[in-house]
Amino acid sequence: MSVAAPRPHDDEGSINYDTPSLKVFIIPVPCADEASGRHYTEAVSVTVANEMRSGCGGALLPADSLAGTSWMFVEIAGQATELTGDLLRDSQFMIDFGIDGFVGYGGCNRFSAGYSQSADMMTTRPPWGRTVGNCGEPVTSRETRLLHILSEPVRISHPDPETMVLTGASGAIRLRRVQSH
Repeated sequence: MSVAAPRPHDDEGSINYDTPSLKVFIIPVPCADEASGRHYTEAVSVTVANEMRSGCGGALLPADSLAGTSWMFVEIAGQATELTGDLLRDSQFMIDFGIDGFVGYGGCNRFSAGYSQSADMMTTRPPWGRTVGNCGEPVTSRETRLLHILSEPVRISHPDPETMVLTGASGAIRLRRVQSH
């Protein structure tokens, strides 16, 4: 198939190219290609003859990049979280990394911040965003320790491909990779 390149139009941050026979929709969020294991800067869908295919595009992200990955908090400063194995229930202990920011849930509250990664070091950048709910103990203390560890530079290590450990001056956080679907 060959069509003349249409003008792109911006739709709330995504880029769309529309012709009568071809539609391309590009979302500037990190995307993991399941077949190759590579990570790219954009998620892309293409529709031809009413048949849509989705995949990844844009620039290739480095193999050791956190961008486009999601993780469950397994242990925070030596204290285990209450993971059940049910992704919906366990999403309260999760962190999602974008290209230069992350969003997470520490058991009760949502938090977010910018970050930079250089080799095996991650440093967060203010401002921090955070909801403040009345969660009770031990959740409140564990979330406070989590945010304190993340607010300082942390060393990133991977004991195995599905496990990540973030170690800083105030303690360590053990995480398990969430598989993309």
